[in-house]
Amino acid sequence: MPSIRRWHCSSSPFCRSSFDPARGAAAAQTALLGTLFALQTVLIFGVLGWYAGTVGGWLRGRPAVGRWLDRATGVLFIGLGIRLALAQRG
Repeated sequence: MPSIRRWHCSSSPFCRSSFDPARGAAAAQTALLGTLFALQTVLIFGVLGWYAGTVGGWLRGRPAVGRWLDRATGVLFIGLGIRLALAQRG
């Protein structure tokens, strides 16, 4: 995990520019930003999980819609496979 943190802060233009020496220690500012990032992640994935569960429950009650989605996904993958097979190399 430390290497991921190092990469994120070295690649992000916001990381270096968001530390202000006048506001205190960089370690405290880093901890605050990390905490905010973690809270945002929990919120976003929590909402995504709730939504997926709701849609999954709705789909379980409508098998015809599930079959339609399966067919549409199959057509999509067949189309992508044909496109890949016909793609020019190089």
